[in-house]
Amino acid sequence: MRARHTRHPFSPSPASLGNHTHFNCRKELGVGFRSQRNEVIAPQDSGLRKAALWGTSEEAIAMVTEQEVEAIGKTLVDPKQPLQARFRALFTLRGLGGPHAIAWISRGFEDSSALLKHELAYCLGQMQDSRAIPVLVGVLCDRNQEPMVRHEAGEALGAIGNPEVLDLLKQYSTDPVVEVAETCQLAVGFLEWLQRDPGEAASSGPYLSVDPAPPAAERDVGRLRETLLDEARPLFERYRAMFALRNVGGKEAALALAEGLHCGSALFRHEVGYVLGQLQHEAAVGELAATLARTTESAMVRHECAEALGAIARPACLTALRAHATDTERVVRESCEVALDMYEHECRQDFQYADGLERLRPPPPQPHPEQHPGLHCHATSAVAPCHPGPGFCGPCPRALCPAETAGCAYIPDLGDFVSCLSPALLGVGAQCALLVLSTWDFYHLCPLQTDTPV
Repeated sequence: MRARHTRHPFSPSPASLGNHTHFNCRKELGVGFRSQRNEVIAPQDSGLRKAALWGTSEEAIAMVTEQEVEAIGKTLVDPKQPLQARFRALFTLRGLGGPHAIAWISRGFEDSSALLKHELAYCLGQMQDSRAIPVLVGVLCDRNQEPMVRHEAGEALGAIGNPEVLDLLKQYSTDPVVEVAETCQLAVGFLEWLQRDPGEAASSGPYLSVDPAPPAAERDVGRLRETLLDEARPLFERYRAMFALRNVGGKEAALALAEGLHCGSALFRHEVGYVLGQLQHEAAVGELAATLARTTESAMVRHECAEALGAIARPACLTALRAHATDTERVVRESCEVALDMYEHECRQDFQYADGLERLRPPPPQPHPEQHPGLHCHATSAVAPCHPGPGFCGPCPRALCPAETAGCAYIPDLGDFVSCLSPALLGVGAQCALLVLSTWDFYHLCPLQTDTPV
């Protein structure tokens, strides 16, 4: 998966929308507002793999107790728990970060599920914490681990960005397992790129995932497609074209990427599946479903296509996933199980996928309308019930909340609701937004306006 999702199920994708900032909660699961390096993103952001805890501030993380981290960790490493629950626990820990989260994630590499272990490695890489290097090195060097797990450990070592692993990655660039060798070659290329351009951030554009290669500067879809499909070019260069196409987005880019599912390298095809899951464009559903159905295809590729279908979440995706929910390949079968859970998450438009903390804590008290009589909801133009602390009103149907509210930070795709801060509340709003995150009390929010300053 890699939110891969959100590693696939699900990362947010901020994009400019006029005077508003649009954050799409996607396959890189999210709890809160945070970038891959744990800094708070203004004003809000979300983020399986492609979904993580939306970022939280250090203050927010400090309010999570060791007992809560332990409870989430126990869910992750318990083979008796449903796989969906273990994935949600994993991405919760990924979002929390820190040594205790790393320790619990690291314990999972003793599991029998290659899919889960693959996701463990992905998350450790996305956390970009050098304290995860020793366990990832151990996984990469362990030839008893499945190739897809070793591959993900190599990719994660590159994602962390620490040059101390460069020599090791060069050593494994000639590994007899092709997928492992190619992964380490890419990681070497990425680390050397970082060294050549230390002042240039390895930005993924509108996506928060830490990718195995930086996107190319080219934006012409035709030229990027040509580079993507040219198997005579270096793999690193083709990956750069791949991520550039993802960032460009749209139907033409999605179709160009889908052509990559027919290229020779299984590693390359698997990454195409991941990227299509991030892009979430229904134009790719046909090729993804066909690849999932091709039993002669590498299980690593089929697994990534399954998770991409779960992220795109269209009716045709559901049909394809159900058809392979009992596949003879365990990693494909389990991927469909997780993808069906992600499909339901996307269709319900739940606030977050990484809900490990939410499941541990009691629901917040019901708000009372009389507590903030000066706050009004744009949708109803009536006094709205408000939470006594932050002073947000809700709930409010998304269709009734105007995106064009001047000065608001517009955040769609957070469920059946949207949340906005009016200009009059920005002073208190930033603090309140942090309060909501730091206490992990997530509310469905709607736009506010005030007749008098709050």
